[in-house]
Amino acid sequence: MNRKCCAALCVYAVACLSHFLSACSGEFRSCYTTYTCPAGGRSAGGDAGDEGGEAGEAGSRGGEGPVSGGRSGDHGPQGQAGTTTNGGAGGEAGISGEAGLGAEGGAVPTGCGNSKVDPGEDCDLGPENDPDAYGPGLCTNRCKKAPFCGDGKRNGAEACDEAASGSTALGACDPECTGYYEKKFIRPTFTATPLSGNLGGISGADATCVSQFGAGWKALLVGKTRRATVTPLLGDQQSDWVLHKYRHYYNETNELIWRTDEVALLGVRSGKRLEIYADLFPATGTYPWTGFKLDWTTFADNPSASEGTCSSWTTDNGNGFGDFVTPDLTTVASEPCGAGAFILCVQQ
Repeated sequence: MNRKCCAALCVYAVACLSHFLSACSGEFRSCYTTYTCPAGGRSAGGDAGDEGGEAGEAGSRGGEGPVSGGRSGDHGPQGQAGTTTNGGAGGEAGISGEAGLGAEGGAVPTGCGNSKVDPGEDCDLGPENDPDAYGPGLCTNRCKKAPFCGDGKRNGAEACDEAASGSTALGACDPECTGYYEKKFIRPTFTATPLSGNLGGISGADATCVSQFGAGWKALLVGKTRRATVTPLLGDQQSDWVLHKYRHYYNETNELIWRTDEVALLGVRSGKRLEIYADLFPATGTYPWTGFKLDWTTFADNPSASEGTCSSWTTDNGNGFGDFVTPDLTTVASEPCGAGAFILCVQQ
């Protein structure tokens, strides 16, 4: 209580002194005259919070909690135990007031408000910038022209808009305002009769998934008509791809395998290959046909190299090979196309 009161006194006018003293303990009333205010004073982003979240780098989040504070300080250090240097009196386990001015919605350009359109800005009207600026010739306080994803208003083709909450939880609005984070499953076929490399092509493999799990399932394969990426780990130029952005993918035992972001690939974050959270399928010593490399590019059919996609899953003769993934998705193997295996099916 004492630290909160002291912090509050440092950012409020002297006229409010009696109010805060009356709310504080006797111990505090004897300490405030010697309290040393941290550098920074009031937040540049708005009024100090009252039981609001922690201030942070251009609007970082605290933990889950109530919000009743002002906006976070612009580039202020993170508050500790409920106090902030640039955000006024912060709260414990809260979110910075009005979700800061950054998070997933993008940080406010450093020159925003100087009446000059700097790099990264759409507009800048200086003191006339306004958070509710909608219409021709107006400019928001993020120096962006509204509407835009993250402005808290559902506009145009947006499916949702939660004011750049930054949440990646199930049901949260995604960063592109195109929909909500959804839960989907990836399941192995594991049929009584193993499947050779001749799956009837990609369409035949999809039909196998539908026959086992119902409509809306596709095979986690790459080949002639299906591509996960051209550039390693980038997810570019995808064709008939079965994974999607902003999804939570679970295995058949309801364990989270991976949460995709703007890259619709498993085990990829910021252009780097990472371990997935849980096994794709049970470790039984049998692996599924897939045809993609660790970087998600497609193996070329090359019998002499003992790798490939069994001619895009249309052959089971002894002249070709098909590649597998192992349960952790971090190693690959290959077998002649006549071998028996299974496939993985992805809920769409």
